[in-house]
Amino acid sequence: MRFSLLIVAILALSACTPGVGVDSWIYEINLTWMPDLEEGRYAAWAVNDAGDAVLVMEYTTGAGDSAEVSVDPADFDEIIVSIHPSDGQLTEPSAAVFFRAPLEEWGGSLQNEIPVQSVSGSGTMWTPTDGSPDDATSGMWFGADDEGELLPSLLVPVLTEGFRWESWVETDDTVLSMGRFARPDGRDDVCLYCDSVEDPPMVPGEDFLFDLPTTLDSVNLADGGSRTWVTLEPDLEGVDPTGDGSFFTVLARDIDYEQEPGVSIELFGPDMPGILGSVNILTPGYEG
Repeated sequence: MRFSLLIVAILALSACTPGVGVDSWIYEINLTWMPDLEEGRYAAWAVNDAGDAVLVMEYTTGAGDSAEVSVDPADFDEIIVSIHPSDGQLTEPSAAVFFRAPLEEWGGSLQNEIPVQSVSGSGTMWTPTDGSPDDATSGMWFGADDEGELLPSLLVPVLTEGFRWESWVETDDTVLSMGRFARPDGRDDVCLYCDSVEDPPMVPGEDFLFDLPTTLDSVNLADGGSRTWVTLEPDLEGVDPTGDGSFFTVLARDIDYEQEPGVSIELFGPDMPGILGSVNILTPGYEG
């Protein structure tokens, strides 16, 4: 898992003034804290005010890349970076747009499309799908206990297209997804290990009670070695081009030994003030 939080990316765009006869430009993308991709790829696009997009480059390293292309930055209004599957021709940006930057006078600032800098929240150990206090440390739900009812406890934006939130636990060296969701006040898309799936709480989460992986006989999240986290995941019509693992972690927490069930467990982001990045647009032979 890559424990990283996207807060704000500042896109500094600079260029030497094009001379007469210039027909190509070097675009350099430099970013920190973005994950390298073993599956999928990033694609940078120049977009004009009509919405027409021209591919500038594709790359898989979180640090970025560079390319010399015949894309005059004066003809475009913004740079965007989207996420795509590993194969297939790139013809337009996907719905999973991660960065966007208006171009003004050879410059602009890039911010993430989803304001993850403001996310926060907590989880609660509980097993509401069977209601038994005897196995309460076998479930994790992102809600706060209010007289036996779980109310939403994740403060995350509602997502429409291109991305989904996903929650996870790791226990006894086994990583388990608890499902993906678009909003914190609704159920996620699975309840794989629950006792009853007819009426789970209206918050994301999972009870680890039945049909566990063969690596687990049972689950006790208060064993002192378990943890939980929430990620942002690309979602292109139900398919994650970056694969089944965690893409971008926004909140996480090691669960305390003998953590009391029913008590909120605050989640944290990493100690990082933000993401600093740059895109430099140069003409070949420029020495700045």
